[in-house]
Amino acid sequence: MNNSHLIIASIHLTDFTEKSVDENGRVTWSGLVIELLDILSEMLNFRYSIIDSVDGFWGGRENGSWTGFVKMLLENQCDLAASKITVTSERRQAVDFTSPFMYEPHVIFSSVLSPSYEFLFLKPFKTEVWLCLLSSLILMAIVFCLIRFHDPDKSIWYIFGSYFNQAKLRAKVNKLGEDAFYNTFNEGLERISSGGETNVMILEEGSRHAARRKFCNLQHGREGFMPVPFALMIRKQSPYKALLDKGIDKIVESGIIARLQRKYIKKEQCPTFKTTFMSSSVKLSNFSSILYLLYGGILLSR
Repeated sequence: MNNSHLIIASIHLTDFTEKSVDENGRVTWSGLVIELLDILSEMLNFRYSIIDSVDGFWGGRENGSWTGFVKMLLENQCDLAASKITVTSERRQAVDFTSPFMYEPHVIFSSVLSPSYEFLFLKPFKTEVWLCLLSSLILMAIVFCLIRFHDPDKSIWYIFGSYFNQAKLRAKVNKLGEDAFYNTFNEGLERISSGGETNVMILEEGSRHAARRKFCNLQHGREGFMPVPFALMIRKQSPYKALLDKGIDKIVESGIIARLQRKYIKKEQCPTFKTTFMSSSVKLSNFSSILYLLYGGILLSR
């Protein structure tokens, strides 16, 4: 790249692009992506300097205009954007990306809640939902009794079996409104850590260590899903893209990224909390509510 000097936009992100300022005001950057840039600059013969994201955002649509890295690239404020940037189809409409240097699945985070086994079988649905199911069960039983069966008991059990076929209950998202979205990583973590209505957050798997280093009352699922690629963001038709793609592919294939992950992604330090959703043993006494309901049904059936 003929010793070109590139202006690279970045943002502070633990483990990947960490910004620090000393007592003299001198700014330094470190992390996995910064070392990746150092390797690329030596490999491809270019120099670079880093500037902050113009508005503190990564790059998205807001009132019809682009923000963050995307805005900076479109306005020629930088040549490249570097951090743990997710490749999305929306961003591809405006800018381009290099070859991915990492892939990570998503995991679900939630606050650690004290398990309660009282009326455990009622937990999948809210009280209002159970009341609606009971009301519709009675109503439909009356309708079936009138149009098909002459036995009310038979009608009720027929509808009950239809409702709960194979006894499968699926969890649903109750509400996804404006309160479900957050502007920053820490804002989202603070919401679920506080134990309020927003008690679930979806993060990339690699972010779990950074999250649990700050919020020890969080837990995450064992299994990841929907892997996403991370890459450097660049302008469309940039003369540097082909060279950067080739360099990143070579670095990934050599195993350097795996070494950088071990070096920079620090492990969580919350030994007193379980890090995953763990199942607890259920005792016979926990089924008391079900047994009471069963005995009541037997008495009513006589």
